[in-house]
Amino acid sequence: MKPDQFKSLRKYCRDDAAFEELQLIVSSIEARYQQSENLLLLAQQQSQEHSRRILFQASLLNQVCNAVIATDMEGRITYWNDYAEKLYQWKSDEVTGKIFSAFLRQIMGKNWHAGFWQQPSNQMCGGVN
Repeated sequence: MKPDQFKSLRKYCRDDAAFEELQLIVSSIEARYQQSENLLLLAQQQSQEHSRRILFQASLLNQVCNAVIATDMEGRITYWNDYAEKLYQWKSDEVTGKIFSAFLRQIMGKNWHAGFWQQPSNQMCGGVN
């Protein structure tokens, strides 16, 4: 608060001691407000940096030549990369939030060998033939 703004508040105080106390209270509030603004700015910067890192990591996962599928603890699909889309012919937005086990029989088909998924040998990195 500017000094002239403080002076306008003087008329509401019974004496100089009360006015000085008011100035201290207002100064304390302003300092806390500034601290809050600084903390908010820092939190926003950290959030933006975190978002940039997450986006970078996601872009890396979309560049690998393997299907990358992530699920939560309940088995719901939370991530389905671009190669998984090409390989399994399901779009990410079609499967995200679905229970992965519900798709196992459909996506494994004849390529399920000895307890694990085996990519057909005619499929190359960078695209599905």
